[in-house]
Amino acid sequence: MTPNGWLQIGLFFVVILAVTKPLGVYMFRVFEGERQPLPRVLGPVERLLFRLTGVNPKREQSWVEYTVALLVFSALGVLVTFSALVRGLLPGDGRIFAAETLGASALYAARLGFEIMATGAACRTYNVLVAEGRAVAAALMIE
Repeated sequence: MTPNGWLQIGLFFVVILAVTKPLGVYMFRVFEGERQPLPRVLGPVERLLFRLTGVNPKREQSWVEYTVALLVFSALGVLVTFSALVRGLLPGDGRIFAAETLGASALYAARLGFEIMATGAACRTYNVLVAEGRAVAAALMIE
């Protein structure tokens, strides 16, 4: 591992140690129902969000409501992550896409090889790789 990697790990460890006690005390106060400074500042925003989304803070969620909320939140997280990777939709002429719009550096950093090609060539390449028994995925953009 590089010295920069060790430095990042050490810095992360120090930050976690630094915020553990203050966040623990704050969470204890919240769970015990004691007064906290943030509700005075953020309370109006929280109440507005509750009103807009139809949430009743006095009522607990059932397991079904919790599961639906968890799945929706996770799906939105996947969409946001994917939209950060794919910075543009349908650039170029619709058959061949510019590599920078597909987050080429992120894919290469994750050690994922990819190639941008016309639809026909992509289908042929996919069939060859599958026939060879390789792990392969294809994303086709159709006009």
